[in-house]
Amino acid sequence: METDIRFILNEKEIHTRINPSLVLLDYIRKTKKLTGTKEVCKEGDCGACTILLGELSDSGIIYKTINSCLFPIQKVNGKHVVTIEGLNTNELNLIQDEFLNQGASQCGFCTPGFIVSLTGYLLNSEKPNYEDAINSIAGNICRCTGYNSIKKSVQNILLNTNNANPFNNNNLDYFIKSNILPKYFSDIEEKLKSILNLEDSDKQITSQKSSVFIGGGTDLFVQKPEILLKSNVVFNHSIPKNKIEIVNNELIIPASTTIEEFKNFIQKRKFAF
Repeated sequence: METDIRFILNEKEIHTRINPSLVLLDYIRKTKKLTGTKEVCKEGDCGACTILLGELSDSGIIYKTINSCLFPIQKVNGKHVVTIEGLNTNELNLIQDEFLNQGASQCGFCTPGFIVSLTGYLLNSEKPNYEDAINSIAGNICRCTGYNSIKKSVQNILLNTNNANPFNNNNLDYFIKSNILPKYFSDIEEKLKSILNLEDSDKQITSQKSSVFIGGGTDLFVQKPEILLKSNVVFNHSIPKNKIEIVNNELIIPASTTIEEFKNFIQKRKFAF
């Protein structure tokens, strides 16, 4: 079973026909030969495979970090996939430079995941702070450094960003000027808007006869990746968007909401539990 997938990988538009159950990590490394994204545990535990995933919203593009080892390629349809190779062009960016200066990379295997996770944190923080920044890379494991050099890097990165003009959430212009993101990010929103109509794509997929229906599927992709590749799989696109709302004094949390999205919602509204 194959389906049409169209998305942007770093700065290039991709249009391919592929098995929708192929995990994104395998496509990145084996098909596109972008080997900066590492394969280690393949269970979503170590963070070496972390990438950024950007999705259009009413307020622009919202980026979040995901484990590409458990993320089926069907779910990147109409989105922006950013690997470590997509975070700089001809020179090290601010985050990479600080990791180099502090000796925060030794064998280097885990380093891309740390860089991407920290980038994702900055993109989603209205006012970054050290404690939250460290927490944002808690899912990334390093066996070489002892973490102290990584913590020093984070400290210096925050000094560089917080000493500049305050930035708003998802302000891509700020990050481009600060040498955190490359210039091509400024064109991504328009490119995503020009990608083929996702509703038509979804109808094509869900109309097929299926033996397996998947909403999230992260646990399935740990336990049965080979079986899924051989199955007729349909991904449930009717799951509500991750928009947490308060309606009539009731807090509505969609089933697909991540812990990080819920935490950000609480912090922005200064709720206490």
